[in-house]
Amino acid sequence: MASPTFSATARNRASLSYARPYLRPPCLTRPHLTAYEAALSQSIQLLLLPQRLKLAAEFIEAVDSGREGSGVLLSGPNGVGKSGVGLLSYLLCAARRLPVVYLSRTETWVLAAQRGEGDGYLLAAFWAQNADLIAASEPLRAVFAAALRDEAGALTCSVMDTLRCTVRQHRLGIGVIFDEVQHITAAVLRLSAPAATQGQYTAALYFRHSWHDWMNDNSAFARMSIASAHGERDYKLPSGEEHRLRIVEPLLDGQREALLSHPDSPAFVSDPDVRKRIVLYTGNVLRLLVEVARGLPARGQVALLKRLERVHGAMQDDTALWLASLPEGDRTMAAEKCKELLAGKLSWRTAKGLYDAGIMFRREDSDTLHPVSAMASSAYLSTMARYILSAASSTPLSSLTDGRQRGFALEARVLARLTTVSNLVGTKLLCGRHSAALSLRVSHSLIFSQINEVVPREMPVLYQPTALTYPCDGIIMPAIGDAQGAIIILECSTSSPRSDKRVAKVRRYLQPGGVASVLAERFPALPRIVALVFDSDLAEQKLSGDAAALATADVAREPHLATASVRVLDRASLVQLGQIAL
Repeated sequence: MASPTFSATARNRASLSYARPYLRPPCLTRPHLTAYEAALSQSIQLLLLPQRLKLAAEFIEAVDSGREGSGVLLSGPNGVGKSGVGLLSYLLCAARRLPVVYLSRTETWVLAAQRGEGDGYLLAAFWAQNADLIAASEPLRAVFAAALRDEAGALTCSVMDTLRCTVRQHRLGIGVIFDEVQHITAAVLRLSAPAATQGQYTAALYFRHSWHDWMNDNSAFARMSIASAHGERDYKLPSGEEHRLRIVEPLLDGQREALLSHPDSPAFVSDPDVRKRIVLYTGNVLRLLVEVARGLPARGQVALLKRLERVHGAMQDDTALWLASLPEGDRTMAAEKCKELLAGKLSWRTAKGLYDAGIMFRREDSDTLHPVSAMASSAYLSTMARYILSAASSTPLSSLTDGRQRGFALEARVLARLTTVSNLVGTKLLCGRHSAALSLRVSHSLIFSQINEVVPREMPVLYQPTALTYPCDGIIMPAIGDAQGAIIILECSTSSPRSDKRVAKVRRYLQPGGVASVLAERFPALPRIVALVFDSDLAEQKLSGDAAALATADVAREPHLATASVRVLDRASLVQLGQIAL
């Protein structure tokens, strides 16, 4: 895999020539530099990676060929680097001396269209960015003759008509790149809005007939549309146009590591442990990595923690806004499908708002969603936990007559309650006698797919498995250095903790390769507690068979088994825990 090449951003564009790994725009004339600087004013991150270069090369080939109907729509979560692909495509076209117009602020184009100046705005941008190429091209000189003579009103819709005809007649290649396509989608949607102004209606008609789809009068131009946040166009493409979608993915792990570890990178972080902490929050999202990492060596751990808190807070806010935007029925469905989403089993259409906001991403070869980082999953889990607990208050567990449904609800509510908790709750032994209280402390929840991902961190964590059939329902891992902490393995059910099925399940935890056994090998100094959650009262009872063996020291006589104490959190414990709505 090729290492990334780091290029200039708005903050260092004055230093384009000083560092070897930085990209210098080759032979850009003043018109092209003007467009380049306008793009840099928006702090667009331009990182040269195989996927980015492939997308840019595809666009260059389309422009160069003059092929009718060429066009793609870039899609990806907020901050992944879509705008950088657009800027890279523009720069490479300019270096190849291919006429291309680049609009980084499509909202301004929409405002011009409301005044009836949609074509004029685009032509003015094309003229400003390509005056040298126009002057060197005989067909284009004829189209822009009035502009070359500096006549007033030289750029009109009739000039656009002539330009289209000339492009088709001479098979000229001209590219159009516009970012933030959601503004065009929003403008078109106003056609059906009863309160639309005359200007909004004018803009809606203009974009609906000229730029919203590809196969129209402007199919003469090669087009790259870039869907930014809330860009519904990328999953509501017209029938037959789905092939135009191009997914911009987060960085690969090796690329992200190079970005953080290369001394010339704008996101260089010298401390490997700090890098790991940053990745926990940002994942492989380019913009987040750069924003969090920039300047850290000089500012230290306090600055890092504050930045990471802001990142996590913003993720929680975005997730809460998405959830609040859904109809109540869809919110309920989202809560029921929470684990399926985190396990990568749901289409992006089910949670497009999370994709737009940069909480989730999808791969080019699959339309299922995945969290962009561990803390993105934490933000999602904490938001869903608040909703699950608030919705639970109107539906007590005891009102659910179907045992299977009640079991699912118990598990969801317990995990939601434990997502952030600091409670001391009473427990019982398997025989029903009262035991020592159990301290439950959790800062946030994370997901895991493999048991080796369950590790102590700076704060206590509730780990939830992504596999829907994982042996246990969750694992509470104490914070690093917590001398009183214990690993708590959670198993929730409406069946009696003394039932043969649950006893057999716990014994499998203790066998070699089982959850408790693996954790005992990896963290021998931490005691292990299997917490069996039960939504009814557990009465005292004399045990026999495997249940008796599990509850006494007899289990220790089997040397192949890991040791772990078994506690029961019955109805009284859940009442102490609170918010379960029994």
